[in-house]
Parts: sequence; structure tokens; C-alpha cells
Amino acid sequence: MLKSDEGLKDYVSTRPIVTFKRCKTIKDKLVRSKFAERRPLNWLTHNKLTGNHRCGHCSYCAQIVQGKHLNFGGLHHKIEQFINCRTSYVVYIVTCECGSYYIGKTIRPLFERFREHVNSIRTGKGCPRLINHVNARHGGQQSCLRFAGLEHVNVLESGGDRHRELLRREAAWIIRAEAMGPLGLNDRNEMSALI
Repeated sequence: MLKSDEGLKDYVSTRPIVTFKRCKTIKDKLVRSKFAERRPLNWLTHNKLTGNHRCGHCSYCAQIVQGKHLNFGGLHHKIEQFINCRTSYVVYIVTCECGSYYIGKTIRPLFERFREHVNSIRTGKGCPRLINHVNARHGGQQSCLRFAGLEHVNVLESGGDRHRELLRREAAWIIRAEAMGPLGLNDRNEMSALI
């Protein structure tokens, strides 16, 4: 078939050429270096960009709280990692203009999870305290909500379970921020993640 093509016939030999590739050995499968390669410092690594930022490509950018610091429920929190709408594996906060807040976690991009919260207010299926609060206090207007990342759970150097660490960090934040208290809109906490 290739020989009959006018553009390819000059490049195709009469016999096929066979090449071999070395298979993975047991050593390739078992041995993994835990040492990270040191990268040379440049302007980006030297001036580490931290805090919440807009991705600039989604319809929820206007509702992200930008900056390196967050104040909620009597807490002042400095964000140590770079987080934007597209960051995954994030413990996040949804804040309301009246001071109430909800803490959650997502393994997907942050904007997808926030979109689910907005849709849950329309449909009535989701986090009951958050839905009831927005409907009762703000007439169902989702524009009163803002979101921000609290903490990004990076790939664990020890090779541990990243999702379990995310659950553990969410549970710790719910306790620390008293997110099931008077201003908090969480209705439960997975305490088993802390054990």
C-alpha cells in the first residue's frame, strides 16, 4: 500500500525493518530514586510565586479570592503554595459575603468543584447547609460566593497516598476553622482521616 503511494514510494524499502527495544527488568520496576534533581535557580524559582491567582481562562475567575493571605472565622492564613482555578488536589474554602464559609477538598481542578457548588444551589442537591444558607439569606444568588485554595497537596516524596493526605488536611482545616460552628457551613467531618 505504501509502495503504491506516489509521495512515499521513494522512502519505503522492499523489506520491513525490524528494531528491538529492551524490555523492563525487575530492577526497572523495583528501584526508584527518591532523590530529586536540583534545578538551577532562575528568576521564577528565586521569587517563588505563592497565593491564589486567576487562571484567566474560566468563567469562575471573577469569583476567586486573589492574594497570599486569607481572613475567615477569626483566622489569618498565609498561603504557601501557588494555587489557581486549574490546580487540583486542593483544600479550598467557599466564603460568603456575610462571613459564613464552607471548607472542602477536591482532586479535580478547583474551578470544576466550585461549578458543582454553584449548580448544587440551583438543583438543591449537594451540601445542605451551604445550599440552605444561600437560599435563605441571599435569595439563591450564587454571586455572593467566592472561593480560594487554602492548601495544595503536592506529590508526596515518601510515595504515600496523596488522596488520603488530602482527606487528612481537609479534616484538620475543618477543625481548625471551626467550620461546623456558627459561621461554618460544613455539616460533617471525616474524623477517620486523622487516625
